[in-house]
Amino acid sequence: MSSGTENASETGFQMPKPDHTNAPNFVVSIFQVSVWSRTMESTMKCADELGGEACLSAQEAVTDADIIVTATSTKAPVLKLSWVKEGAHINGK
Repeated sequence: MSSGTENASETGFQMPKPDHTNAPNFVVSIFQVSVWSRTMESTMKCADELGGEACLSAQEAVTDADIIVTATSTKAPVLKLSWVKEGAHINGK
């Protein structure tokens, strides 16, 4: 992971949990948060709580992310490896 500006993405969650994105702040400074959920209502709520940007797709949320946090109960894949930039950290739940 680079030591400069860090971008985090919160994706695929049912209930927004701001503590998921705050945890990496103990290690790196996060300057931008991109948020996606299956419903725009959840996306907007979490983006508001985190002070982040609401994204229309999971791909949009993770493409430039240095840290990707997934919090979902689905058994279906939320991400595609081709969307994730080299060196990104993925924290899955």
